[in-house]
Amino acid sequence: MLWATVVMAMLSNVGVNITAFVASLGVGGIAVALAVQNILGDVFASLSIAVDKPFEVGDFIVVGALSGTVEHVGLKTTRIRSLGGEQIVMANADMINNTIQNYKRLQERRIVFEFRLTYDCSVDQIREVPKKVETIINAQKLARFDRSHFRGFGETSLEFETVFIVLDPSYNVYMDVQQAINLDIMEAFAELDVRFAFPSRTVYVASLPPVKTSRRVRLHWRQPTRVSELYSDGLRQESAMRWSGRPWEPGRARSWRRRGASARRAFPGREHG
Repeated sequence: MLWATVVMAMLSNVGVNITAFVASLGVGGIAVALAVQNILGDVFASLSIAVDKPFEVGDFIVVGALSGTVEHVGLKTTRIRSLGGEQIVMANADMINNTIQNYKRLQERRIVFEFRLTYDCSVDQIREVPKKVETIINAQKLARFDRSHFRGFGETSLEFETVFIVLDPSYNVYMDVQQAINLDIMEAFAELDVRFAFPSRTVYVASLPPVKTSRRVRLHWRQPTRVSELYSDGLRQESAMRWSGRPWEPGRARSWRRRGASARRAFPGREHG
């Protein structure tokens, strides 16, 4: 600080405008500070990771929506190998600002799983189901039974909940134990004659009474005796069929009209006979 003051005094003596020089230094310092802000944040975050050690290389961690095995922790970024095989590069500052779940330090796994049975199970069968599940879990060397209960009545099924502890933190071991338990449960339930329920919905449709019409169209047919009846019967048949909804034969109605018109022209005196 002393040397900076001496230099500024010397520059002022030789005629240099110190005010503009100091102002330019201030603006430049602000620009540099903004430029290195993120970098310095990541560097300090890497120091925090090195001191606090929330995870180490080889640990399987979950950070937010990302998960994988830590491969490298650098000054600015951390590299994670996901389960899908791709490498995830994440800034150290983002790592510190998120909740980190470290599964490598897991000692044992607490597992909760559910299953549903159909409503046609008897009360004795429902009482027997938790006992069967307890026996199956206790038969596994790497599992410790916690509880199994008939939890409640679902919309379409009877709901059961079971909790047990896997004594090994490995995910593969957990899956092996869960698979063995599931297969034994299927065999035990088949012997107990209970069935698993699946989402379903029963719809009851009420039968409707027969529809009664207020009017019925009855067509009376007789041999026309007059020329006017011969013509008008065809028109009545056409209109009646249209009104009742029965199949209408337009060719037949037209033939009756043509025959009536021809008869009037041939026998004009018998029109009103």
